[in-house]
This record gives sequence, C-alpha cells and structure tokens, in this order.
Amino acid sequence: MSEEGAQKKEEKKHRGTVAAEITYVIQGDRDQFYDWDTYGFKLTVPHGVLPPDETCEVTITALVGGKYHFPPGADMTSVVYDIVISKPLLKDIIIEMQHCVALKVEGHLKAMSYGYAPYDSSTIESWFEYVDGGVFHVNSRYGSFHISKSGSFCIFVKRH
Repeated sequence: MSEEGAQKKEEKKHRGTVAAEITYVIQGDRDQFYDWDTYGFKLTVPHGVLPPDETCEVTITALVGGKYHFPPGADMTSVVYDIVISKPLLKDIIIEMQHCVALKVEGHLKAMSYGYAPYDSSTIESWFEYVDGGVFHVNSRYGSFHISKSGSFCIFVKRH
C-alpha cells in the first residue's frame, strides 16, 4: 500500500462510527464485481484499471455517524462510505450505493445526487459537496457513480 493510502486508512478511523469495513484486492487484467449486500454497496472494476501485472487494495468503510457537514437543502439518504484506493488507477471504478428513497417516477430522479468529501487530515469533520454524474433509476434502491480517487461518498436528496 502506498504511504498516502496508508495515511488515509488511518485517518478514516477517526472520521465516524464504523459499522463495518471490507478490503478488496483488485487486479488490472480482468473485470471484477463485488457485492457487499449487507451494507448496500457494490463495486465494479473494469478490465484495465491497472496494468495487467499489478494489484491494489480498495477498502470500503461503512460509517453510521460522524461530524458531517452537508450542502444547504441536502438530506442524506444513504450510509457514508469512506473509500480508500491504495494506488492511482488508470480509469474509473464504479460504485453502487443503496439509498432509502422510493423513486417512483422520472421526476424523482432529478432530486438525487451523490455527495463527496475529500480527506483532510487537519480535521475529523467531513465537508460534503454535491457531485455531478451519478445515475439513478425508477424503482431501484441503488445509484451508481464512477470514481478514481479516495474520499467519503454518500447519496443526497435535494430539497427544493
């Protein structure tokens, strides 16, 4: 694990109440899919995220409490997941996170957004912001998002 990855792994221990943690070793020479159903998280790793002869660790920590700050009008609708990627990736991996919103019609989808908070070793607080690019579907309890860097992720519903 890189020094940065190890430092981030230590930092997250203090960024919230840990419900569970899991580490996957990913490889660059094949497609991979991991389903952490108990904590509402799925990870898709496409072929080519790393050179064929390399591996790295992706550690996901499900957090159920912490010092979180959200954008105005945002209601959190998922667990917060700290995701630590131990080395730089050549392309994005896909995360799917479970949320608690009943998406019954297309209009509901516009209110959904992913949230992202970068790591900041100078504080135990996480400052989330809206991020573009998440995909949500009617009658699905999961949203998906492409990532290539470590950080904290959650799903928001935006109040109007």
